[in-house]
This record gives sequence, C-alpha cells and structure tokens, in this order.
Amino acid sequence: MISFLDRAPDDVILNYIGEMLTPKEVSNLACCNSHLRSVLPHAVPLRIRITNDVGVLKHTLFVSEFPSGRMLQQDDSLRFGQRYRFWRFDSRRGHRCDLISHLPLEDDDSGFDLAFAAWQRTKYDRCNRRTWMVECDNNNHKEGGIVPWGLEVAITVEGDAEFPAFACHGKKRHLSTYSTVVEELLNVEEDEESEITEEIRWCVVDSPNDEKFKILRKDDYDKNRIHNNNLTKIRLKTRATPVFHGIDGAFAIYSERSLESGCMDFGRDQIVIAFSLSTKEGFLHIKTLQLPFEFVVPMTKQSEHTPDYKPLPKEHPLMETLWNINKIYMNPVRCFLGTAANHLLWDGDYPDQTLERFSKLKTVVQKGFYDDKAHQFILREHLSMERKKLPLQKPEFANIPLGDGHPLGDRHNIFFCIFTKPCF
Repeated sequence: MISFLDRAPDDVILNYIGEMLTPKEVSNLACCNSHLRSVLPHAVPLRIRITNDVGVLKHTLFVSEFPSGRMLQQDDSLRFGQRYRFWRFDSRRGHRCDLISHLPLEDDDSGFDLAFAAWQRTKYDRCNRRTWMVECDNNNHKEGGIVPWGLEVAITVEGDAEFPAFACHGKKRHLSTYSTVVEELLNVEEDEESEITEEIRWCVVDSPNDEKFKILRKDDYDKNRIHNNNLTKIRLKTRATPVFHGIDGAFAIYSERSLESGCMDFGRDQIVIAFSLSTKEGFLHIKTLQLPFEFVVPMTKQSEHTPDYKPLPKEHPLMETLWNINKIYMNPVRCFLGTAANHLLWDGDYPDQTLERFSKLKTVVQKGFYDDKAHQFILREHLSMERKKLPLQKPEFANIPLGDGHPLGDRHNIFFCIFTKPCF
C-alpha cells in the first residue's frame, strides 16, 4: 500500500510535519539550514525582543494579532495602533504563556508589575490576558503604519474585554521602568549579614510618560550581542492564574489544579495561607492551621431571585461551593483568612486574643456566634423574604468530608489564599 505522502514533494511533507509541532519546535526546525527555511516560510514565526537604554526583557516573544489571533510570521511587521498579544511557549508545562500586567506595585497603587500567565488550556479555564500596542505619535507616523525595527516607541497595554474580572482589566497603561531596593541575606546562620542593591524592574503605569522602548527581531538582536550583554536582563516568572480574587489581585485563592499553570512566588512581601474546605449538613467549613477555630458558612442562595448557579468545571466541588456562597458571606470569609495571615505575620503573638479580635470585626460581629464546644465560629443563615429559609445552592455538595492524612484533611480539600501588598 502506498501512502499519500510517499510521492509528495518535500515542502508538502514539511508543512504537514510543521502542523504537528509546537511553535518553538517549528522555529528550531526551520532555522536549521537555509533549505528548510525556504520550504517552510509560513512556519517561521516572528520572534521579538523588547529593550530600552538600560535593560532588555530576557524572553523571546511570539506575536499574535488581536482579535483575529493570527500569528505573525518572520516577514511580517508590527503596525502602529494594532493590538497584539505578546507570548512565549512554556515547553516545561506544555502551554502558551502571555505577557500580562498582574499585581499592583507595592509602593505605588497607580502601577502594576509584569508576569507571564498561562493561556487557556481547556475551554473551562479562566484566562488572565492582555493586549499590547505600539502607540502612534501622530507626528512622524500614521495609525496603521509599519513600525520600523529598532525605533524608540511608547508601548501600552489594555485588558481583554472578554474577561473583565481581572486586575486592571480595561484601563490603558504605559510600559515603564522603576528601581527598587533589594536586600539579600548573605549569612543567615551567623551574623545575618545582608547586602542591599538597587534593581531595575519593568512595570506599567497609569500616566503617559516619556519612556521609550525598542522592539527588535530576535535575529537582529542577536547580531549585536556585545552591546546587549551590557543591558540588565529582566526575567519574569510564569504565575498561576487564581480561581478568583479581589483587591486587584492582591487577595487571591488558588486550587491544586490552578497551580499547575504557574507559581505563587510574586517576588514581593506576601503571605500564603493553606486552608481546607469541607461541607456538613449544608454548611461550608473552613479550617486553617493558624487559627484554633473553624469558620462555618451556610450554603444558601443570595435570594429566591438569585441568577443561575455558576459552575466551575474541572475544579473541585468544594471550590465551586465557595465560589457560589451568598456573596454577603465573602467579606467575613476574607476576614477569617486575613486573621490567619495576621497570626502568621506576627509569629503567633497573643494567640488567645485571635478569636476575640476576629469576633469584633464589623463584618463579623453581627453575623455570627462562637460555639465553645465545637470550636467553631458560625455565621447565621441569611433570612429574608419574610424570614423564609432559602434553599441550598447545590444539595449534592451538602456533605463532602474533610478526609484524612493531613491536619487539614485530604490534599484535594486543601486550597491556598495569598495576601500581597497593598492588601496588608
């Protein structure tokens, strides 16, 4: 039997192979020699580097048009006013990661730091995406005109209108740099000596500025290695996308599955609280190792006219339950986790006063009571519509046990909450 590829020309075979490879693999294959480059012109994606006078982003980026999603090829050029996604392929995790603006700067709430975030791995995954644009100065260039390689330009970032529930989702911000002081411990065991250095970081800010950046083809950047070796290398991490968050991302909750897409290390002051979830008789139980009592929340609807239940496919039912509890309970839940964070931050000082302080919080004091025997702080069920008890959101999730094997229960019941500045 003769295969349909047996008599096919080399370029057809190579194109067929190229469709089965990742962008990075296709690029490496096409760059092996001039013949492969000539027969795979469409399979050689554009790769860029972004630099300024003092630093360079230490990542080679691919470029896709927005909203079409078309991936730019080696012979394509960027255009003024066109929105793009800048991204790289994470070969270790096996998926695409987009360049995004992520968390508010620690000392300046008008700016956000930069990171990579995983692309949507399945249709159920939440995405943390941004679009980038080269601004037109309207003096020497026109909207839609070609951006010359190596020209000093202003670069801006905007949110994705499809997914507005993320930090700085809709506002246009400007790529910028800032310096920060970094303290590194040299000898922790003996004298705890430290070295203080100044570090240049990249960010995006609200106000337009005069900072300019250069966008170069990777090949052109590599030709000038002697000069480029003197530039500060700006390396970014791939951060996990939270299941949900608040305060522009400075308070975020992660599941075991969401952490497969990246890390929780944000390179700043942060507190990570592990907590477990379980349900019993229609109540959601929240437990941490830092606090000597559980927090118990009724799994009731907001009202009889609550919009449709919002499932979280692929996530644990307990995380879905937390996502769908009556929204008036979320502030007390955040206060409970924040109390655990404060307890950890102050090395457990005054543990006997933790419950007392928590009970006096305004969002808690009128909504619950403490059960001495069960060591639980229980929120009262929300009563409305002539004090009629409202039904459970999803009765089949009413009794999910904690499990064994860990002080917080089964590992699938364990989730993580992160507080970063400016949240504390």
